[in-house]
Amino acid sequence: MKLRSGFVVREIAGKTVVISVNPKNSFRGMLSLNPSATVLWRRLEKTAEREDLVEALLSEYEIDREVAERDTDAFLDTLRQHGLLEQE
Repeated sequence: MKLRSGFVVREIAGKTVVISVNPKNSFRGMLSLNPSATVLWRRLEKTAEREDLVEALLSEYEIDREVAERDTDAFLDTLRQHGLLEQE
């Protein structure tokens, strides 16, 4: 999986946010990332598969695989809903 181009991550008032910098992107808002979503976003910046993302959460946090998979899937669903992922 790969993120669509034209988005930047910034720290604003202590929050991590994703902002579109490409006027051609359909997503024109701002997406706030919690710490685990930031870990996943950073992995996706380099291109990653679902399993890579799950492993990233498992190595970063003391959670079980089921939680990591559920959180990864929820994050990916959010990115898909907003058109932030390249077509697979």
